[in-house]
Amino acid sequence: MEEFSKDSSIVHCESLVLAIISGLHTRFGEMFKNVHMRLASVSDPNFKTIWADESKKEQLITLLKSTVRRHKTFNLNPVSENNGGDVSTKKKTRFLDGYKTKRDSLEADEVESYLNHGSTKLSSLQRFPTIKKIFMEYNSALLSSAACKRVFSTAGLIFTAKRTRLSDLNFEILGFF
Repeated sequence: MEEFSKDSSIVHCESLVLAIISGLHTRFGEMFKNVHMRLASVSDPNFKTIWADESKKEQLITLLKSTVRRHKTFNLNPVSENNGGDVSTKKKTRFLDGYKTKRDSLEADEVESYLNHGSTKLSSLQRFPTIKKIFMEYNSALLSSAACKRVFSTAGLIFTAKRTRLSDLNFEILGFF
């Protein structure tokens, strides 16, 4: 956005452009600093890092790599309650120790190939399973039944034992309008 404030071709509406940029920074400035919002946008194939300044792109890539590393570490070491720390689990951990040294390059490869991949379609995330999980985690709306509970609570207050002869139309008018 800063490139618009320095654009010499904008002559007549320069004050308008500066006011819009200032308003965007005031309204959305904190969102650009929020880690969850940054991960949501960088894991979306439509945005990746195109919205960030050159100085911030390296920070975004590092953030994405560390999140990919966290997801892969979680998937390699699933916690199971019925293991009980038996000997076979320890042997498997020792066996995978050599694999863990190569893991950093695998994470970097997945992130680099994702960022260099030209497609902006969501279906392109099928090629990058860890980044797809990150996308689903940070770009999914949380389900809530609060609105539904509120409707039933209001309806329970309206449709009482003394109002059993209330017509459907009157009930809708009292409850929803």
